[in-house]
Amino acid sequence: PINEEELTEKDREILGYIEGAFETVGASLRGAHFRKALAQAMEVSGKVNKYLYEEEPWKKFKHDGEERARIIMSVAQTAIYNIAVLL
Repeated sequence: PINEEELTEKDREILGYIEGAFETVGASLRGAHFRKALAQAMEVSGKVNKYLYEEEPWKKFKHDGEERARIIMSVAQTAIYNIAVLL
C-alpha cells in the first residue's frame, strides 16, 4: 500500500489524473463513444509512461536508495491496475 505522506507532488498528480480519468472515460462509454473512451484510456497510459520515464526508478534505486524507487513503483503499479480497469 502507498503511504500518502511519502508521495511527492508529481506522484499525487499522476494518481489524481488517473482518478479523474474514470469520469471522462466513463462519460464517453455512457455516451457510446467507444473510440473516444479508448483514446482517453490510452492517453492515461501515455502519461503514466512519461511519469516512469521522468522519475527513472532504476536510477533512483542505485543513487537515492531503495525507498524512493519503491514509492515510484507502487504508484506505477496502482496506475497500471487502474489503466487495466479503464480498458
